[in-house]
Amino acid sequence: MERTAKRKVQQAILGVAISMLVVGMIWRAWPRKRLLLEHTVKIATMEGGDGGNRDYVWASDHEVMLYSETVLEDRVLNRMLLHDTNTSIDHPLKGLSERLCEQQAKHNHYWLSTDGNWMLYCDFYNGTVKATPRDGSRCLTWYNDGSRGLTWHGKIGGSSYDEPNPPGEYDGFLNIRWLPDSHHWIQPLFENAGDFATHIVVHSIDSPQSVRILAIPKASRFLFQDRYEVYPYYESKAWLSDSHLLVQTSDLVPGGDSTAHSVNFYEVDLASEAAPRTWTVSLPQEWIIKQVVFSPHADHVAWVFHQQYLSPLLIQLKRLGLPVKTKPIEETMVYVSRNDGTEMRQIGIAPSPEHASDVYVTWLPDGTHLSFVYNEVLFTIPTF
Repeated sequence: MERTAKRKVQQAILGVAISMLVVGMIWRAWPRKRLLLEHTVKIATMEGGDGGNRDYVWASDHEVMLYSETVLEDRVLNRMLLHDTNTSIDHPLKGLSERLCEQQAKHNHYWLSTDGNWMLYCDFYNGTVKATPRDGSRCLTWYNDGSRGLTWHGKIGGSSYDEPNPPGEYDGFLNIRWLPDSHHWIQPLFENAGDFATHIVVHSIDSPQSVRILAIPKASRFLFQDRYEVYPYYESKAWLSDSHLLVQTSDLVPGGDSTAHSVNFYEVDLASEAAPRTWTVSLPQEWIIKQVVFSPHADHVAWVFHQQYLSPLLIQLKRLGLPVKTKPIEETMVYVSRNDGTEMRQIGIAPSPEHASDVYVTWLPDGTHLSFVYNEVLFTIPTF
């Protein structure tokens, strides 16, 4: 009996040794991941002083504008400051904050010009669109009178002007965007909410009374559907000029996923009646698309995916009879590719936040770095 017990102990020890050997082999063979947070630079905390969270937009490669809103009974209190990443010094933007506090609505939306010098913002409820320089020294205002057709007019000091009614009845001003020259902003015109836009109106901050109207070719109108694109995370278009742009159709919406495993891209020339040039980027089926965003020059695309899987190591341990739990692993993956999908490379992988907002990336103006907020901290990471 003693010999039998000894044999069982030896068999148990041998079994453990074999298990450890197998686990070690699996561990060494399992490819190492490029962890997202290992290659980042911490920029700023995104938790506001009033308990809320701040948002951000890049004014230059080393300047990030941080802003927060406090909703009061009859207005929104805006706080804006400019954070210099080289010196870690915050510069309050008092003039701009005061301009934004003039808004009476509880929901405003902001777009910073490409050069970081002008802020375009709108009042969701009364239809006004305003532009003010970063120092808040003056303000240009375009109004919508709310009647049939559009009557946009601006006011500079004590002067005002009225513009002829452009075609269309629905303004769709939530789809307004700056053009790359930082001196013009565009407004698509829709005949009805939810329809396809028929024209693009180009407004100027240098000559606010001038308006240029471009007809969208019929072959390209399907790419200009009225969509909720207030947040840059869901931006589907990259304007290269007032008549040349790239469009991606991942059909992402705030808080949602794309169930598709490919994304169509289009190159549109508004000056041509020809159909847009089209290409498709196919993706692995296990990747859930969370974000697709063009780089500043639209030559590259940043991708954010989610994936769930069971750890192969835990699966092997389970097969060996060890009491382990095989809970699915949830990860957020950031990739960058050329705009045609080639040269796809992994920037990093991070565990999906359990009690925080999803990871969404933004390009820095230099087109070689991405930024994102993870657990209420703003980070940057190189892409090349």
